[in-house]
Amino acid sequence: MGNNLLVFFLLFINLYFPINPVLITGIDIIFAFWYCKNTQIAPFLFLIISSFLLLFTSIISFVAADAPEYQVIFKYIRTFISTIAIITIAQKIELSPKPFVRLISIVLCCHLIAIVLQIIHPPLGPIMAPYFNFTRKISFLETIQLRKLGLCGGYDAASMILASSLIFYYLNYIVKKNIVFFILALTSVFLTLFVSRLGMALSTIILFCFSIYSIRKKGAVRATGVALMLVVLFFATNILLPILANTNSLLINISTSSANDISYFTQDYRSTNGSVEALTNEHLIVYKNLDFFQLIFGAGNSSESDIGYIQLLFQVGLTGLFIIIMMHIWATKRTIYAHPINEDMKILQLFCVFYIILLSIFNYKILLLYSRGFYDFYILCFVYYITTQKKLEKRFINNTPLLTERL
Repeated sequence: MGNNLLVFFLLFINLYFPINPVLITGIDIIFAFWYCKNTQIAPFLFLIISSFLLLFTSIISFVAADAPEYQVIFKYIRTFISTIAIITIAQKIELSPKPFVRLISIVLCCHLIAIVLQIIHPPLGPIMAPYFNFTRKISFLETIQLRKLGLCGGYDAASMILASSLIFYYLNYIVKKNIVFFILALTSVFLTLFVSRLGMALSTIILFCFSIYSIRKKGAVRATGVALMLVVLFFATNILLPILANTNSLLINISTSSANDISYFTQDYRSTNGSVEALTNEHLIVYKNLDFFQLIFGAGNSSESDIGYIQLLFQVGLTGLFIIIMMHIWATKRTIYAHPINEDMKILQLFCVFYIILLSIFNYKILLLYSRGFYDFYILCFVYYITTQKKLEKRFINNTPLLTERL
């Protein structure tokens, strides 16, 4: 599979899951059957077995549940099938790392472009939302003046992709010294203003960490690091903290002397006042409703909590949560230990590691870990990285071309 357009299509649909999850899973299955010849299951057997165990655990919780939800059992059936299909597909991608990384860049940029277009033409948001997993009434979006979904069905999911874009583009800038990636990274941060407060806060912290790292480098990277530090300090003191203070999203009071009028950026956030308090109190203590059996194997439903880890407890219990965490730890260790052979593989390696860390943080706010789109996209990138690394090592030893050089 060396066609750029085809690989872009697979990356796009497995990240954003447009139209219908069943449709996307069906497409993955078709591609998996088409490319299943000579597929190596052994290197990724841990992921497959773990997904099966999660499915088995969900069946136990579903059968024993007092109020089971069919969507829970279907989720783990779909994810088990998708895991096998995507592992099969990713091994057959014959693009070299450079075009593959560039395709990821384009896929992430699609989300940025969608948000910009929705800012310029607000009616576009309600039109696009039903095609990208938005399940609430469209009338809700018509009351929202500021916040945009981009290519996602939820604001926190949209922020997760923006934060991931920031990391991906800045890693590209550090390695390749291309100013375009620096601009895209800053754009990703700026667009969080139109999505969610969590995205603003995390992106600011990430940007601050990147600025410190850049200052320690030499040349242009150091210069941009200094400029970035100034941008972060200005953004945090004149925009981020005033927004958090005016929307009362923290458990502590913030006083700010900023003379800037940030009312435009707070108009849609005041309706979610107290979300931090809810996430550290009522949404968290829901787990106390589980009995011992349910705590171990799940209650067969997703609960009324927004917290991703609490939802996983209700779906598959501590057993399933442990399996999910171990899956991601295993994949991260495999990624770290597979030493990249060129700069594009280095970018992909670091992105996969930071992506999981970011996903784990966002999962406290909303269920994204082992969730459609974010999980499928990660497995696609991870399996490609491990498989391609082996091919490149073999190519280096034998001095023979194995990958398609395109784009």
